[in-house]
Amino acid sequence: MGLPRADIASCSRDSPDPRPGWGYRQSAGGRVDRRRSAALASRDAGVPKAGAFAGSAVSAVLCAAIHVVAPDGSAAGNRGTDCAGKTMPVGPLRRISMRIGGHLASEPRKRTQKRTQRMGGTSAGSTPAPGISWDAATGSRVGRIVLRVRYAETDRMGIAYNAHYLTWFEIGRTEFLRSLGTPYREVEERGYELPLVEAALRLRRPVAYDDEITVETRVDEIRSRTVRFAYRILSSGAMVADGSTLHACKPASEARSVTLPGWLRERVAEAFQAP
Repeated sequence: MGLPRADIASCSRDSPDPRPGWGYRQSAGGRVDRRRSAALASRDAGVPKAGAFAGSAVSAVLCAAIHVVAPDGSAAGNRGTDCAGKTMPVGPLRRISMRIGGHLASEPRKRTQKRTQRMGGTSAGSTPAPGISWDAATGSRVGRIVLRVRYAETDRMGIAYNAHYLTWFEIGRTEFLRSLGTPYREVEERGYELPLVEAALRLRRPVAYDDEITVETRVDEIRSRTVRFAYRILSSGAMVADGSTLHACKPASEARSVTLPGWLRERVAEAFQAP
């Protein structure tokens, strides 16, 4: 293969197999060679057997072609000996580049990332990002979020159980507040809570498992101590349910309502400002 005999000799000398009880040696490609002793004897005697010479030449190419490095350029993994008796990393590898016969085989593709991209880049349990728009009819901003009816949310009749509508209201309300720049977690971290004190729900038509629903949320009314949210749930363009919830403002450490703090009132009042 055009390689000097000295290079072939230096690269074809395999180290003993590290596994105890094994009487064979491994070539540079990781294959067990039972004829190693005969090949070495023939080489030392100056008789280049065709099979041994070809195997040594291939080993030399592999020895000269494999480079094992970490992303920062340093060695990675456990250490052992290469076919020339030098120390080299043989444990978990960060990146392997192999050039054989002028062809480059780079590191394997990240199949998990490719599969995620084919699926849309979103896991099944994640919540879609809500949209918010201006509704001229009500003079307020409206938040919209798309959900699907889960199997666990249906009852024996095969339709969505009524209690889950309030859960969908909560999801819409929470994401709507987030869109206004006021995540409910921030409200609690600043020492306030907005407990539910009144709820209204009207069911117009049923939805079944895997039906897609859109939850619309808006601020209906702001008073000194309370905030009322209004909701609509639609599926395939038809009204499924509507309702409202009333929330009082109270300190986290007390069981009494208080006036809405100025910063919270201002944030919620932005729902009545056209973008």
